[in-house]
Amino acid sequence: MTGQVNAVVLGGSGAVDERLAPIYQGPSKWLIELRGKPAVEYVLGALRASPAIHRIALAGPPALLEHACARLADVRLPEAETIVDKLTAAGRAFGDGRKLFMATCDIPLMTPEVIADTVALCPEESVFFHPLVAKAAAVRDFPEHQWVFLKLR
Repeated sequence: MTGQVNAVVLGGSGAVDERLAPIYQGPSKWLIELRGKPAVEYVLGALRASPAIHRIALAGPPALLEHACARLADVRLPEAETIVDKLTAAGRAFGDGRKLFMATCDIPLMTPEVIADTVALCPEESVFFHPLVAKAAAVRDFPEHQWVFLKLR
């Protein structure tokens, strides 16, 4: 894949994640502080620093969109019901026909290089892309997590 793409960061809901209650009392995992910054700020920073990314949208609840780190996004989108709704809203907001890189707000170890490599490895016919992990590996390593799996053709 050549050229820059747009990115959308999915912020999830503002609901408290009960699984995190023993270690975090905030509204959602995107605001968990790591070395003085919320997790989502690392994601936005990596996207901003990647030469593969043209513009960035941030989709989420008001608490996320009003947070100081949201300044790293070019576009702020209110929470939508489904992932497809979020992707569609981002595409409309950009309006430039570029392909779309989808990231979640809770992957603070993502780097600009990983983003650029992922974009470069995507087929030209891709409309949007998101790094995936094999179901067997995810379930093996994190059996208690509530996963969302997709069947690929």
